Amino acid sequence: MTVLHALAATLSRAGRLARAAASGPDWWRGAALYAAVLALNFVGVWVSIRLIAWNKAFFDALGALDGQTALRQVGVFFLLVSASAGSWLAADWLRKRLLILWRGQLTAQALDLWLGGWAYWQLRPGFGAVPVENPDQRVAEDCRKFVEGLLEFTLDLISGAVALVSFVALLWSLSTFALPACFAGQVTLGGLMQLASAFSQVTTALSWFIFFNRDPAGFVAVCERLDGLMAAARAPAPLPGAPQAILRTASPDGALHLQGLRLATPDGRWLPALPDCTIRPGARVWNSGASGEGKTTLLAAIGGIWLSGEGRIAVPEARFLTLPAGAPVFAEGLAAAACYPEDPATQGSAKLNAVLTRLGLGHRLDTADEAALSGLSMGERQRLGLARAALLRPDWLVMDEATSALDPAFEADLMTWLSAELP
Repeated sequence: MTVLHALAATLSRAGRLARAAASGPDWWRGAALYAAVLALNFVGVWVSIRLIAWNKAFFDALGALDGQTALRQVGVFFLLVSASAGSWLAADWLRKRLLILWRGQLTAQALDLWLGGWAYWQLRPGFGAVPVENPDQRVAEDCRKFVEGLLEFTLDLISGAVALVSFVALLWSLSTFALPACFAGQVTLGGLMQLASAFSQVTTALSWFIFFNRDPAGFVAVCERLDGLMAAARAPAPLPGAPQAILRTASPDGALHLQGLRLATPDGRWLPALPDCTIRPGARVWNSGASGEGKTTLLAAIGGIWLSGEGRIAVPEARFLTLPAGAPVFAEGLAAAACYPEDPATQGSAKLNAVLTRLGLGHRLDTADEAALSGLSMGERQRLGLARAALLRPDWLVMDEATSALDPAFEADLMTWLSAELP
């Protein structure tokens, strides 16, 4: 019973993952490719059946010393072999196209679950009840391994079953007439070769079920890892005892309201209580406190990615931009990093140059894209973050030690300039 339960669980996981891989806006393309590969595999089975019949015609011609018929059968043989090779090559190409399509769709769904709902944040080590190890490897490698195993098993299983039934039926029909002919001494050389070829094809088709070399344990492990990742990302489970009673609502008046807010660590330890407050648009608020009192945690709660705690946060429907201590950089270049997530073309080269020059980064615009971002110091990264704020012009700007690496005089100068740039 335990084995049956394990098999049922594996089939259930594989079914969920297969639906995820085959669904999406291009589901019809995947279905068409799958059907085309099966059809080409069936063409290969048909060619094998025709080759069995060819054995009788060719060897009967040899036995009768009929050179003209034998030569004609040689031409038929080359046509059949060409059809077999062509169908195999086409099926292999279409199978690889299907692999790329389904792997892409499965990877996209896994990434959407992992990144779209902040699951990567909620399931960090020490934050979630279900640890998720090596999520990047699960998405990159396990998606590929699952789709490869799924296609290899299902396509080969269906094709092998059809081939086995076809060859057994053919061998049965041949043996029905061959046995009386054998006792009557009327079996020709072609008949013997036809029977031998049919028996060989039955043996080959049956051997697939015996010597199928896909590692079942590896496929089961891939299904468990990938399905576990997607299940955990759909509903991140907190650590036992961690309160998650923060009510996040839309602000009725465009201001940010904190009411009865008290934050907790993922393991349930309460942080110092926060006073109720209302922050109006255009206000400048400085949040100070000792290390470990929850300053960054408060910003994460306002952003909606910190769930441990209780109270109410009313957030205005406006554009927020959060600048951490170290601004992210991208290989696309300095302009792309300064305008992310927008296209640098929307800002205009003159404005982009002016902002980066004001922040002391204009000299890097003349270098190659990747070289412009290599070796950026922490201070330069933070200035790059301020450039993002000036270019994107958000309604609300949240800064978490975003100027900690700048000297006080330069920091004051840039903050004065940024205040004038932003509404």
